[in-house]
Amino acid sequence: MCDTTHSKLRAAGSTPITLVGPAVKEGHVHMRVSRTVLTGPSSITGLAVTLIRGVPRRVLVAVAVIAALAAPAAAQARAVGTAASVSPLQAVTCTSDENCWAVGGAYQTGAGFIEHWNGSTWQVVPSQNPPKSSSSVLDGVACAQVTSCWAVGYHVNLRGSAILPYAEHWNGQAWSELALPYPAHEVVKANPLRAVSCPATNLCFADGGWLKPVGGGLQRNVSLIERWNGSTWQIVPSPVLPHSTENDLEGLSCASARDCWATGAWAEGTARGGALGYHWNGHQWAVARITDVSYHHAGAMLAASCPTTRMCMGIGQKAYGTEPALGLRMFAQRWNGSSWLTAPIGTGNGNNLRVYSVSCATTQTCMAAGEKYTPGTVSPTLVEQWNGSSWATIPSPNPPGPGLGIFYGISCPQVTACWAVGTWETPSAPGSYIDHVLIEHWNGTAWTIEPS
Repeated sequence: MCDTTHSKLRAAGSTPITLVGPAVKEGHVHMRVSRTVLTGPSSITGLAVTLIRGVPRRVLVAVAVIAALAAPAAAQARAVGTAASVSPLQAVTCTSDENCWAVGGAYQTGAGFIEHWNGSTWQVVPSQNPPKSSSSVLDGVACAQVTSCWAVGYHVNLRGSAILPYAEHWNGQAWSELALPYPAHEVVKANPLRAVSCPATNLCFADGGWLKPVGGGLQRNVSLIERWNGSTWQIVPSPVLPHSTENDLEGLSCASARDCWATGAWAEGTARGGALGYHWNGHQWAVARITDVSYHHAGAMLAASCPTTRMCMGIGQKAYGTEPALGLRMFAQRWNGSSWLTAPIGTGNGNNLRVYSVSCATTQTCMAAGEKYTPGTVSPTLVEQWNGSSWATIPSPNPPGPGLGIFYGISCPQVTACWAVGTWETPSAPGSYIDHVLIEHWNGTAWTIEPS
């Protein structure tokens, strides 16, 4: 089992944050951020709940106010761990219960980390590191068919001063790296891709965000969408929600070549924010506001799954309360072909229940995965099941002993078969944790831990 060590650090007020390893925990705040952190004037200011993007995809972070994504441009991320250490698995996709791919990032090798399920065992498969990069991380993966899959994420240049989009393609025999375009005229280059969906071998979309200069040395988060046309990746125009000052994308799902949803978050100045959806109709992307939250609190739809054009399930996190006692509350929204409707999920408020990924095998069956964060020595994984009318918590096992369990990705190729991937964090030295790869399987009746 692969593992990595990381430490608790403080993030408060407008203090710049320098992060070591893939995770930070402080009190009730569970932050997951990029292993390479940028410096300079704030790119996100004033929001009481801020989305920190990077290694782990789609994780909403509750902090008072983060006024900088900071660290010297020449500074490099520092990974502490063994030579075999890897980041937690971030995403999984399955064409069947006998063929799945899970992705993350390997710290010491500096390359994207990929595992394959062949119907009997999980095995590490060689992946490529982009030229002239110090490290790379894969955050999303999707397959149009068994012999055509894409994994997307980002790579860090040798100086540690830029985060650039990056993709790998599976041709049925091996993974190969392809260069991706990124927006021009950036002052601070930060272009992580976080999700990908492929309705056909000659059509894929990947989404994420980038930092757009707005004057005065400031940058703002702007959504980024790229398209694969069968031969090249190209940036495609993405709309902007009227009156919003920042927007960013986290999730993506295509029911067909003419029907896709990209989901994320928007903000208007320092006072309002909420979940965001972009819809693809086969010709262009159009913006849709997801009416799940009070617009006086930030929120984000972190993932979506669309089994048909008339049904999608989106999940995410939203904030409630007032500073400094802000909390997080998970939410779910269901698309019925004409509008997004609330699909109540969870029984409590606060920081404890969080879902980061969702997968729907049919219009009547979905699984959402995340964590039930409990300060202390044991914090279990969380799985919620949708039966067509309501959500219910499904027990998922945890490894023995103290630890913190988190699922970041889930894929359900059929009602009686799902795979969830993430991490099991065990305490080591005071304030430090060791990340162990965690993979579990659903057989239609129960979840079981699988060796990796």
